Amino acid sequence: MFYLRILDSEFDAAEAKVAGLFPQFMVALQQALNVQLELLAENIQITGLTGDPLKTRSGELSASVQAQPATNLGTYIEGYVKAGGDDAPYARYFVSPDIGGTGGTAAHPITAHMPPMSLHFFWEKIGEEVWFKKVNHPGFPEKDFITGAFQAWCQDLPPYMQAAVDSVIANS
Repeated sequence: MFYLRILDSEFDAAEAKVAGLFPQFMVALQQALNVQLELLAENIQITGLTGDPLKTRSGELSASVQAQPATNLGTYIEGYVKAGGDDAPYARYFVSPDIGGTGGTAAHPITAHMPPMSLHFFWEKIGEEVWFKKVNHPGFPEKDFITGAFQAWCQDLPPYMQAAVDSVIANS
């Protein structure tokens, strides 16, 4: 049988040293999280935004995927990656309801309401521009471009954050 005995004085000294490093831990973790958020945004753009119906047309959806700098809120650090919003409001149609989307769309009509009372498209199948007063959109299934990249990122995050903590300890 193996016993580990930690003397109170040894524990108190270690606890005091770690407590004194808290500000450095927070700075290191904030910097590490910023790097990881940028990688997540890039991974969403590269792996998530592919194939129909997400092939690049205007680039607005891809450009809307942005890491927001992590903020040190004293006892915790908060950061996130945004996608869609005002830059690409249609993003919500592609993602799962679990993360605020609609999970795709059903078939539905689209009717022009503003002058000149026509919907204008480039129809790839016939290679021409077309105008209609009404179209029947076929709908599309959910194409969650966030969750896969996020799940992979979650696997990589703990060792990276641990390395940031280890670096503070090694340099103290």
